[in-house]
Amino acid sequence: MNMRILYMLPWFQAGTGQETMIENIVQFGQGRWGSSILSNHFITFGGLFPTGSDVKLINYKPYYSLLLPFRHVPRIVENFDVIHIKSGAPYLKFFTNSKKPVIYNLHGPWATSGVGYEKKVQGTLANNTERRLLSKANSLVAVSKWVQNYYIKETGMDVVYIPDSFDLSRFKFKERVPDKDHLKLLIVGDWDGFKGRKQQHELIRIMPMLTKEFPGINLRLVGINPRNSKLLGEYAEKIGCGRSVSIDGKLAPTDLVAAYYESDILVVTSTVEGFHRPTVEAMACGRPVLARDSRAMAGELNAGHFYHVRDSGGGETFDISFQDITEKLWLIIENYSKMSVRARRYSVQFDNERVGSLYEKLYTTLIGKKGGVIHE
Repeated sequence: MNMRILYMLPWFQAGTGQETMIENIVQFGQGRWGSSILSNHFITFGGLFPTGSDVKLINYKPYYSLLLPFRHVPRIVENFDVIHIKSGAPYLKFFTNSKKPVIYNLHGPWATSGVGYEKKVQGTLANNTERRLLSKANSLVAVSKWVQNYYIKETGMDVVYIPDSFDLSRFKFKERVPDKDHLKLLIVGDWDGFKGRKQQHELIRIMPMLTKEFPGINLRLVGINPRNSKLLGEYAEKIGCGRSVSIDGKLAPTDLVAAYYESDILVVTSTVEGFHRPTVEAMACGRPVLARDSRAMAGELNAGHFYHVRDSGGGETFDISFQDITEKLWLIIENYSKMSVRARRYSVQFDNERVGSLYEKLYTTLIGKKGGVIHE
């Protein structure tokens, strides 16, 4: 088949969630279809697109200027069989009565700022605007079951579930027996400050107490940029746990896999996460996950790490307190082998090959409904 897919993203920058979307687009399309990516802003970097990849970049800047017409969209769109909007609902306003099938990925309701009355007003406006835009898509695809259930309930629209994914072939299952006297914890992803949502510092804060319960415990943070490494290192020294905390920058793919293998437990301290790829990557390696139950802070739809653990049985969830973390760490240690197997079994559903096949089937169906032709 020679389907031609146009993917649309509002912006792209290396080291963000958008990067993983691009990686998946490249992997899905190899041998299946031709792809191009339309965005308003690209910061590309070496190695993102493998040699021979047919993925092309189209840079279109006025995405945020919603009053400006997308003058060039009709000319660009006519060269493709499917328009797949990976994120950026405002793109949908340009596809009323489109002759080409339009797919939109649902990641969750629009975030709003403010508090009290202001937040309620913003939330109402955002939700109403979003619903009007969603009606322009031919297919809505939720990236998680919890997001799918939300939109079905709130909008009454048909919503397909096709999850986010990762390259399972890179992450092999490896057995491990944790040593309670040398417990190794891992957190993956950059820090966004003391008032941010990642909150690695909250676990660092409790580390001095955890060292009394688990002598020799070590917390390793990876993916931390140099400035944040300095700040977190200074914070760990200040509260007396500098020797128990190690901090590394962004790791090469093979080094990241090694980090999972060398750890006993992945810890997720975030208050807000969507799919959260490190959770399923660690599970694929057979590593149980200790995930923060952040639903009270983030809302039911923004705690993907929590749902992965709850649905898999491959770990435990916790509140930020010494007592609860200690209790959950002991539960994981005592049930480590069973949790490892459950975690791996759960992770395989998110393999790129499986998810790519689901999208291929969806594209083919929509092209047929629109009366298009798939080129052999």
